[in-house]
Amino acid sequence: MSASCLRLLEVEAFHLCSRMWFLHSSDLGKLPWIKTGVDAADRVVKFIRNHQFTQALYRTYGKEKELIRPGTTRFGTNLLMIERLQEVKAALQELSMSLASHVHKRACTNFTTVCHLLSSLALQKTVVDEKYDEWAESHTDYTITAKAVKKDCLSSEFWTKLGLIRDILQPVFEMLRKVDTPKPNISKVYNWGSLLLDKVKKLTLDAAKMKAVQRIVEERRAALCADFHVAAHALDPEYLSYDRSECTQALLNIVAKLTSSKVSSCFGCGTGNCKVPGLWASRIEEEVAEVMLQYSQYSSGAGLFSRDTVLAGATTMQPHVWWQMYGGEVPKLQAIAVRVLSQTASASSCEHNWSHYSFVHSTSRNRLTQARASRL
Repeated sequence: MSASCLRLLEVEAFHLCSRMWFLHSSDLGKLPWIKTGVDAADRVVKFIRNHQFTQALYRTYGKEKELIRPGTTRFGTNLLMIERLQEVKAALQELSMSLASHVHKRACTNFTTVCHLLSSLALQKTVVDEKYDEWAESHTDYTITAKAVKKDCLSSEFWTKLGLIRDILQPVFEMLRKVDTPKPNISKVYNWGSLLLDKVKKLTLDAAKMKAVQRIVEERRAALCADFHVAAHALDPEYLSYDRSECTQALLNIVAKLTSSKVSSCFGCGTGNCKVPGLWASRIEEEVAEVMLQYSQYSSGAGLFSRDTVLAGATTMQPHVWWQMYGGEVPKLQAIAVRVLSQTASASSCEHNWSHYSFVHSTSRNRLTQARASRL
């Protein structure tokens, strides 16, 4: 990879946060014991929903709780599937006792399918219904699959595995929901990653499974702990009382980069026309030293930062707004903090805009001029 590409990634990588955590959930779904559980859940859901008789029989027990199928364009659908299955467990079991023949064999690793299977009191009632067995016996093509579905719905091992998968995927799903927002929350990612790792460590798993899950979580968290995220965490006033000694180096790197960009634009060095390279370098060192001196004033709670009313605002205000209001005593640090903390953790808002714009200008409506498309 070229040096220019690496520099571009250094600047833009922090916008890939939601994508990284989406890959995180995908990595967990590839673990054999998780994939097997999700596939079984998807098989049950597909069998019930793909046949009119089983669907009608289930609805007599499931009422308004429809089974959820995984979606390919949305994250977290496997979890939603599992949670719904748990809700309708009894209805599924009654259905299984009466219809042992119509579950589709196609496996699905989607998170929504698993969630659907975990909500299944209604499912259990469905599979134990006499009509289920009668229908299964009369449709020999589905008899084997229906019996497999009935066995799963009445198996305590099946529901225990789904509950375990839900407990593992739920914290990741919550993390994705927090990150996938247009709000400027870049400073929260570092702490959220730590909290996620703590939740994973509290799970009741055997040694081998815990090691595999923890390895995936730690690898994804390490990939997200770029200097930008760590520096944003250090500048967030909500975490002022936290131990941020490990953040100093990352903050220094970001301050040096932003200061270098600012000074180079003033001296014209970014265009290769710099006449005083020595002065440029010394000016950068002076600026960085001054910013870090102001950071020490902020982190030690000196001056305005020691007042209770100011610190209380850190929990009710957006971090960049807090700095705009209370950072006047440290103007150079204030400028950098506002610039860093006003960033979003993902590009989801841009994707939403592109999705909406596709209704205005697309391959089928590509003759619109730029001016007219903008007005629309």
